Amino acid sequence: MMFAHPKKKQFITQYLKNMNQMLRRARETHELKQDAAKKHADKARREVTPYNAGDLVLVDVHQLSNSAKQFTSKLAPRRNRPYLITKQNLPTSYQMAHIHEPDVPLGNYHVSALKPYTKRTTEAPICPIRQRGRLKNPLR
Repeated sequence: MMFAHPKKKQFITQYLKNMNQMLRRARETHELKQDAAKKHADKARREVTPYNAGDLVLVDVHQLSNSAKQFTSKLAPRRNRPYLITKQNLPTSYQMAHIHEPDVPLGNYHVSALKPYTKRTTEAPICPIRQRGRLKNPLR
């Protein structure tokens, strides 16, 4: 049976203590950097809107342009008509249905593809449309 020299044993234990302190400091620094990165990333996030069964929402439409049909997705509406939320599948996933057929599910949509629907009270534009061209001469 071999025994380690006492000075060698002290050197190894001191080395292990130093290594443990360095690892602890590195772990703390890493956690601080993670917290700072999360805080910075969360600035750009929007709060999740809690929807309930029966709410009306607009669903994002992802249409592709088609030159054969002379269709441009840039000019197409971004969101489709209001749909009815029938149930919540996950904290961020909802099942949709048509307003007139609430028993027939259309599919599941993530909360990022949904916008709350607010019914317009008036059909008139918010501000009057400006007339283009030259002003009329009031003297004529």
